[in-house]
Amino acid sequence: VDLHSAFVIELQSRFHTDELQQEMLALNGLNGTALTLAEAIADEFSLPVTWFREGPGPIPQQGTDPSDPLLAGEMKANMSTGDYLLGFAWDGDCDRFVCFDDEGNLVPTYYLIGIIAEYFLCLHPGSAIVFDTKLCWNTLDVIRRYGGQPVAARTGHTFMKSKMKESGALYGGELSAHHYFGDFHGCDSGMLAWLTVLKLLKTAEAPIKDLVAEIRAEICCTPEVSLPVSEAEEACRLLVKTYGEEYLVGSESDGIAFELPGDWRFSARSSKTESALRVNFESRGYPDALLERGSRVLECLTPLCIKSVAWQDNWRIQ
Repeated sequence: VDLHSAFVIELQSRFHTDELQQEMLALNGLNGTALTLAEAIADEFSLPVTWFREGPGPIPQQGTDPSDPLLAGEMKANMSTGDYLLGFAWDGDCDRFVCFDDEGNLVPTYYLIGIIAEYFLCLHPGSAIVFDTKLCWNTLDVIRRYGGQPVAARTGHTFMKSKMKESGALYGGELSAHHYFGDFHGCDSGMLAWLTVLKLLKTAEAPIKDLVAEIRAEICCTPEVSLPVSEAEEACRLLVKTYGEEYLVGSESDGIAFELPGDWRFSARSSKTESALRVNFESRGYPDALLERGSRVLECLTPLCIKSVAWQDNWRIQ
């Protein structure tokens, strides 16, 4: 059964053409399935778009993670050939969604979650917002600012959807670039996320790069670092021994988090798909200090890596 047209009709009940940004947009399907939905949506809402890696297949050699540094760099190069207000990209099955500013710079998903959460809380103050805790200070600040209800969830769509339904949340954001919507059965949707961003930016007082700069001035973070380790639990035990249980603020079956003196924080959790430890860092200001402290954490873990890892190549403040 072909449900594409039914899905577009559903979107018509949620969005209207005059509510959405109508300037030129760059779209990247990474040769996956995004075209099968986004093309019809762009036509329906009269959105001027240019496609890159339109599809279908073959997928990029790096895979279809739209936040991959090489693919993000490719998108920036593509956007430099035209005058675009924004860029958008989806992964292979188009549930993961990322955004690029008018200069082709990737908007970190962490900051985008805060921007979308603020949009929903302005419409419905006090509502519940679900988030994963790999990075969370900015999200918590936004929720508290609007009197919302913070609902922490473990990483993974099963856990996120469960918390969405339990709490009756309007929105949920996951660092992996999945965005969940309460009025969409608590499920994630790259297409709903796309149109939501276009709608909120239509009435925003500044372009998205300025919104990101405002957040970054308060909370800075690094990209997620994946360390190839065979025993993630051993790595977590080493971190507890090194940084002390007194700074351990959260412990789940798949990860731990520390908040340390100097207004910085990091989390570590095992990957669900490979033998790797995912590590994330954030701080309230002090980007140079965050890089220095984060480097020490990664150097502490390096002896446990099962192969060499060049985490320094992408080690920067987002």
